[in-house]
Amino acid sequence: MHGPTFPSIRGFFDAGISTLERAGFPQPALVYALLVNTAMLTITMSDDRLESGDDGPRDHASMLRDFSAMNVESSGISRMIREVLGPLAEDPTRAGEAVNDAYYHLLVETLLTGLAARLP
Repeated sequence: MHGPTFPSIRGFFDAGISTLERAGFPQPALVYALLVNTAMLTITMSDDRLESGDDGPRDHASMLRDFSAMNVESSGISRMIREVLGPLAEDPTRAGEAVNDAYYHLLVETLLTGLAARLP
């Protein structure tokens, strides 16, 4: 874990780690660190890309154009355009945010499901 330390973080650590301990994780602090770091990294990466101007709707539109210009028969590329790149590029505020929200929720849900599968 990285970042600032401050006394009020105690409540977050206590609640998260004790919840994971009650769930049966043998190393709840390690699991907590994995969950928090992964979730925060995803948010930070998105914020950094938007702040630098190197990513976001403009980059998604460029990827959409490049993939479309390939003019190849690919069900995978078609699905990526339809389900991810299209909404992110064409309607970043509404549809793009919905894609980002779905991505984030799937990430956290998948982490929790995978970690739960490892319980003794």
